[in-house]
This record gives sequence, C-alpha cells and structure tokens, in this order.
Amino acid sequence: MKYLELLPSDAKTLKQSLSAIYHNDGKKEEIDLSYSKISQITSDNYDFIFSHKLLNGEALILKNITSFLIIDTGFFRYIRSKKLNLNLKGKTLQIGSPLINATVTVSNDSAYFYVDNLVNSVYPLPFRDNSFDNVIISEILDYDIIREASRVLKNNGKGYLIINAFDGVRPVEGIRVLSIRFNIKFVRELEGFWIIEGTKKN
Repeated sequence: MKYLELLPSDAKTLKQSLSAIYHNDGKKEEIDLSYSKISQITSDNYDFIFSHKLLNGEALILKNITSFLIIDTGFFRYIRSKKLNLNLKGKTLQIGSPLINATVTVSNDSAYFYVDNLVNSVYPLPFRDNSFDNVIISEILDYDIIREASRVLKNNGKGYLIINAFDGVRPVEGIRVLSIRFNIKFVRELEGFWIIEGTKKN
C-alpha cells in the first residue's frame, strides 16, 4: 500500500507543508517540500493521502493523484455553489476550485457538475506556452502552479489568485506567492474571497 502524509500537521495550506512521508509497503521515505510542492509529490499515484487542512483548490488538485484524500477537518469541503464574476476578456484558464464560469478548468472529476470544460491534470499543465489571456488560480498556494500559470499565459496576460477570506489565509501570503511570476496590480475582497490580480512578468 502506498500513501503520503503531509507535514507538519498544523499547516493550513499546501504551501505551509514542509515535508511529506512516503509510505510504501512498510518502508518510509521523507520528501522535502521546502522549495516546491506539487511537482515533488505528483511523480506517483497513491492509495490515499493524509493531510492537514487544505484550501479547496489544493484538495481538488491532489485528488487527481489519489483515490482517497483524508483531511483533518473531515472529508472534502470542495465545491461551493458561489460563482464570481470578474468580467474577463479572452481565453481563460482556471486552476483549482471552479469559482468562475466560461473557462477551461484544471481540477478533478468532483468538479465536473460545475464547469463546462474540465481537464484532469496536476503538473505540468497540458497546455502550450502563451496559450491563455487570463489565468485564475483558485484556492491554491503553490510555487510550481504559479510558474506553470505564468508559462501558459500570454505576455502581458493577467493572473488572478483567489483565496477564501474566511479560511485563515491572509492576503499577504497570496501576494508573496503570486509575485514570484506576476507584478501585483491590486488586491480586493469580493463576495467572501480575496482577489489578487497581477500581470505576467517578462
């Protein structure tokens, strides 16, 4: 049996996970997650993953590499019925929780009732460089995902990081993550979510 345990147990997001213990038929191996997250743990499929609290988008993405995800706050908080309207123009990619309509969404089968064009993927994203006018990263704080979002975004394209304003994640954490590849333009609260907008760095 193969399973993964994300540590430390008091982390609130995948970004705060510093390591993981990979259990494979009685053997243990520690995986360092201090510099990258998604790319380090997606090289294999797991029977299940034990995790601390995750953002909804993070849980949906991890569900692509395991059939069973156990979170300390209970089973999947996943999909909210709330949809946000950002009035976006052009081709838009959404990664994580399906909060925006009329997009191509990279998520998990659990989200298929909520989106029109669903792509099951984790890392790397299955799109060519400079393919989208906008990229929305909803409820995921991960450097690898931000780098991939930047790669598939056209030059001067817009990137949006959306996090729940009531999940205990401060907007400054989102700004830090998004700013590795995006120039931050503004931050605002909309219908219970922090919207952090940036343009792709050249």
